[in-house]
Amino acid sequence: MILRQFVVVAVVALSALLGGGAAPAAAHPNAIQSTPEAGSVAPEAPKAISIALSEPAVARGSTFEVTGPGGKAVATGPVTEKANGQILSVVPRTTLASAVYTVRWSALGDDGHVVSGSFRFGVATADGDDPPGAASLTGAGQRPDSSAAGDSVIRWTGRWAGILMASVLFAGLLLLHRLRRAGEISPAGESRLLRLTPTAWLVTVLAAVAGALTSATAGSTGEFDLGLLTESATGRADLARLAFVAVATAALLVVRRRPRVRPWVGLAAAGGVLASYAFSGHVLTEPSVPYLLAVVVHVLAAGLWLGGLGAVAVASRVGGVDVRTSLRRYAAIAIGALVVVVLTGVAAAIREVAHWYFLTWSGYGRVVLAKAALVVVIAVIGLVAWRRSRGDRQPGPARAVGFELVAGVVVLALAVTLGALVQGRDRPLPAQVGNLFAGPAAATAVLDSGTAAVGLAPARAGDNVLTVALPPEDPAAKKVSVVLTGPDRGDRPRTVDLQQHGGRTWSAPVDVPADGQWRAEVTVDGESGQAVALEVGVPEAPGAPPIDVVAVADLSGPAAERCRAHVIGVQMALARLNADGGLDGGRKVSLLTIDSGGTPDGARKAAARALRAGGVASAGTCGGGGSEAVEALADADLPVVVGDPAVDPTETRGVFRLVADPFAQGVALGQLIRGRVQPAGVAAEPVVRALVADDLQGRRLLAGLRIGLSPKAAPRGFAEPSSRPVPEVVQLEPGSLASLDDGALTRVIDARRTTALVVDLPDAGGPDVGAIERLGRARGDKVLTSPILLSERVLSETVVRASGALGHLGAVQGVSEVSPSSTDAVLYRMAVPQLFRGELASLDGLRGYATGRAIAEALATGTSARKVLEYLGSPDVFSSALLAPWSPRQPGLGSTAVVALQPQFLAPTLIPGSAGGERQDDSYFPEGNWAVTSTAPLGLVPGLGAGTQVPR
Repeated sequence: MILRQFVVVAVVALSALLGGGAAPAAAHPNAIQSTPEAGSVAPEAPKAISIALSEPAVARGSTFEVTGPGGKAVATGPVTEKANGQILSVVPRTTLASAVYTVRWSALGDDGHVVSGSFRFGVATADGDDPPGAASLTGAGQRPDSSAAGDSVIRWTGRWAGILMASVLFAGLLLLHRLRRAGEISPAGESRLLRLTPTAWLVTVLAAVAGALTSATAGSTGEFDLGLLTESATGRADLARLAFVAVATAALLVVRRRPRVRPWVGLAAAGGVLASYAFSGHVLTEPSVPYLLAVVVHVLAAGLWLGGLGAVAVASRVGGVDVRTSLRRYAAIAIGALVVVVLTGVAAAIREVAHWYFLTWSGYGRVVLAKAALVVVIAVIGLVAWRRSRGDRQPGPARAVGFELVAGVVVLALAVTLGALVQGRDRPLPAQVGNLFAGPAAATAVLDSGTAAVGLAPARAGDNVLTVALPPEDPAAKKVSVVLTGPDRGDRPRTVDLQQHGGRTWSAPVDVPADGQWRAEVTVDGESGQAVALEVGVPEAPGAPPIDVVAVADLSGPAAERCRAHVIGVQMALARLNADGGLDGGRKVSLLTIDSGGTPDGARKAAARALRAGGVASAGTCGGGGSEAVEALADADLPVVVGDPAVDPTETRGVFRLVADPFAQGVALGQLIRGRVQPAGVAAEPVVRALVADDLQGRRLLAGLRIGLSPKAAPRGFAEPSSRPVPEVVQLEPGSLASLDDGALTRVIDARRTTALVVDLPDAGGPDVGAIERLGRARGDKVLTSPILLSERVLSETVVRASGALGHLGAVQGVSEVSPSSTDAVLYRMAVPQLFRGELASLDGLRGYATGRAIAEALATGTSARKVLEYLGSPDVFSSALLAPWSPRQPGLGSTAVVALQPQFLAPTLIPGSAGGERQDDSYFPEGNWAVTSTAPLGLVPGLGAGTQVPR
């Protein structure tokens, strides 16, 4: 009866698990990186096209297919491998022309699974420009797509049957020996049991043959290739098993007429086959001797434990042995085997699951949990059966053994299924899957007149703002429209007409009904560019919902250009956190950015919308109305990190101002004038002209300027002769420069009459800075000008470029709390054009990056407001770009230290890029960079300003 139950349960379980075919594996090895990088434009034709994998693969069973424009195939050499098979490559037979290429690849992993995927890349023109069709690339910073096929039914069935029969043979022969030695089985019963061994052995032989055949056809093409048996670790393991089975079969034939020796040879043969199944699947990737030994012991112990259940049933049904007797002889083996199975199984699970998330939210982890639960059930039932076998109580242990068999067969099926599922080890967490830069979508469209920056915020299904920033060299456009096409093929394109609301940016509200990759084709006055890709939505994952950091930014108004850069910087910092695995449980951090339009009312409405979305903190708030948005967010108990110098200092609780305190900026500007400008100046009388707004920031900066000009404010590295007169500060009325013609303005900034001009005005300087820019373009190279020192809310790459010769000659200078020469700044500067084509690094973007790093480090300690506030109240070093964080006593006022900056326009070839020199795409300017001109940090020093009333 028990044997019949065993057979029926085995067939039913096998049929149930195979009814829909083996479960597909998500990835067995995972694609980590491609060369050229997926979605990027290579500066020159690559010598090789490669894919990097998390686990070794076999070149012989792998394929690459490269196609160019129009689907034309590109001839390549054979697939080669390096780095122990973790990098597969092909070499194009001819140099790739400037175009966009698609690579479809398929790799045979060492574990016997085929992984496939695709990626696209472009090759730049000889001049370094993007190739035709580059706008359709999604941009760098994403893993290549990959997926894997599951085990075939033949392979799964062969492994299941082979392990099952080997286990029953191994445990059964051992049990038979113990029964014979105790005299508890008759010779007739022993003979009947031994007559079953040839059938069981035949099943193991067929299973070994099936394994070798499936390995020989496991390549990407599916063709029969015996060479794969020696190329892959799985193939070699299957070949070794087949060879062992052949040798063992010969040995069994030799001793078939020696009844005393035959059981021992059979025991060794069954144990060897069983142990060989340890060398398959995930264990073959990144193997180590201790781990391999642990898996071998695990498989043998499991075979003894679960195979013994079948052996007890067979001994009772065929051998005529009482179930109680068999259980007593089997109990000692079972208990020891169970202890070994649990210990080695836990070690294997820790290695393969690798992360708590995959234990509960992946197919592999759920199978591990189900298997563990069934092992506990079997152990409990076995204990009950063992206790009943010690006496004559009824009902006997037979029914318990039957239940154990049912669970044991299912456990074996689950164990075999694990080999066909993707393990957690080396698998990307939810935060690392899909778009790492979850937030507003940004792309660059190529037009005949230049490039146009395209944006969509917040890039979530629902209400959005679509923006297009035209190139500075483009004449005033009359009409700008965008044709939007949804991610589904059946979506009808729709045309959106944009309006100009300030500066170079055109915008319009738009409803985006669905997540996915949208295409946007920009048309300016009838001229259409190539369609660009805009990613909408944040990738979802079961058990790990994304976490929102909210930002209110002017993406469509006067500050759109610098706020776009600022938000991109925050996104880059959060993407770094996502690339490292995100927050606890692998949760992705996304930036929910709401456009304010650059007005206080728009900022308040955007803040209210952001609060309704339920973010955990705020970073990236930028532009007009930023102060109102910060107050609204902080009043709702949301921790806020401010990285935009246009946002006013505040004493509101929960606000941490990363940008420099205007008072510290004023002190630094005074120190700079006294220590470097005044000694080199030619002015007859030391006069500092201050064009400062009568607002909170302006009053604080002016107070700091007066203190910074005093001798006691000299920082380290600046000599301060006592005989040097303190410059007189002469205030200019805002708007006064804008009313002057070029001649009068030249006299104001003449180095013989003015030691330095200090400018601190809202709206990036407004008309007054516009007058300086006009003079610089018209006759900047003919003016003997004093240094024009700009505060943080005025200084930008845009102002320097617009100032013509005054900017290129270094007359336009300033201070900044972020240092462009720091390690973080260099990494940011080099990454921006790679991750966001058409964008250059900027001070506003670097501030955004530092702001994002502050929030990322805070969230890493916990996502509750209390945890975030606790970290930000006394932060560790979160970015080398920031000289000093905010004061813990007054975090809303800002940083206390800055560096002096001056633009330098000198390409590496000493020839400007516009004249044929080398273009620097990884710089702050197309033909130059920022230089730090102070030898030590400037700003507040201990005791500075004591007794001075600072405006608040």
